[in-house]
Amino acid sequence: MSDGHRLDLLKEGYGALNGSGRTRHLENARIPAPSLARPTDAAQASSSAPVASSSAAAQPEHAPKTVEALDTLLGNPRSYVSLSGQRREHLMALPTSRLAEVVNADLEFVAASGPYWNLDASIRQATANHVATNFNAELCQKAGVAFATNAVPTAAFVAGKDAAVNAVQLGYNIYAQDVSDAPMALRLFGQAAVAVNLATNPQTTLAGRGVDSIQELSMGFSPDGHGNAPMRRH
Repeated sequence: MSDGHRLDLLKEGYGALNGSGRTRHLENARIPAPSLARPTDAAQASSSAPVASSSAAAQPEHAPKTVEALDTLLGNPRSYVSLSGQRREHLMALPTSRLAEVVNADLEFVAASGPYWNLDASIRQATANHVATNFNAELCQKAGVAFATNAVPTAAFVAGKDAAVNAVQLGYNIYAQDVSDAPMALRLFGQAAVAVNLATNPQTTLAGRGVDSIQELSMGFSPDGHGNAPMRRH
């Protein structure tokens, strides 16, 4: 029997035994009537209330030095988190290890990319247009950031296209080369894009891992490792 039904029966029984008029036997004996409020209503209301409010408010406890470095990077227009439009609240909600990965990768990019912020203003827009068109998996491979079959870092690299365009428009000479003719500026940017995007977007990482697994499995059936062997019939 439910508590509500039990309360209704108690009220009916109390009225029958109590009587009416001046002969209210139970009241005269100071026996209180059953409460009109169902005793379990409050408990049910509290138990059915969402519990997510306390857990949602909880934030990871990051090291003060990490938070200080993050705020410095967010205020630096030449940092990757700034160029990619990262939001502080989103970054602060990351697990401590992943936020540390973001901060460390971006600090390295800021420190190493200083000499490459020298793109002439007259060619910035044209270079930005070229980056917007060609910032793809092939460019990732040319930069030496990832191999063509590495879907996870390649996807993270390509996800940095908008940040790359912003950087070029601010004067980042992304196609600058060092003495060995390696695209060092692009490589530095690509490494930051991969590290930050993988740390901040785990769902992209998981999707990329799925693509990697499919490629590896298909290549496993090929004698030359290129996935061109005919399918076996069973």
